[in-house]
Amino acid sequence: MITQKLISLGQELQEIMPFSNGIQTRDQYSEAIKMIDVLVGDAERNDLLINYLFPIIERYEATAPEFKKFNAKIDAMNMGQTVLRILMDHHILNTTHFAEEIGSEISVSLIANGKRQLTTKHINKLSKRFGISPAVFFD
Repeated sequence: MITQKLISLGQELQEIMPFSNGIQTRDQYSEAIKMIDVLVGDAERNDLLINYLFPIIERYEATAPEFKKFNAKIDAMNMGQTVLRILMDHHILNTTHFAEEIGSEISVSLIANGKRQLTTKHINKLSKRFGISPAVFFD
């Protein structure tokens, strides 16, 4: 009985979300992004759908021609640089906001642009400030 209901729900999901087996177009990608934005508004209740939809979006972003240049740039970045840029974007910070953890604005800029590396001291201070594991800064 439960299996039949799940099969029915799965078929209904495929009708409502034709890209459930993979995003094929930019419009489908846009629709999936809009869906994920709504779902994360109540992530606890929508956990199952988020976990279902996220890999579909991720596969498209990894293979779509419009993301090729972006993905190549990300692949060329080291993990410390990537995490620093994500922290800056996520918390709406710029190079002047890291004096305590990294030092001068020039030092932050050099690290964010891949011309210098984060030190162990930088990583420990950033980890404490943002409540993240130092391991996220390493490949």
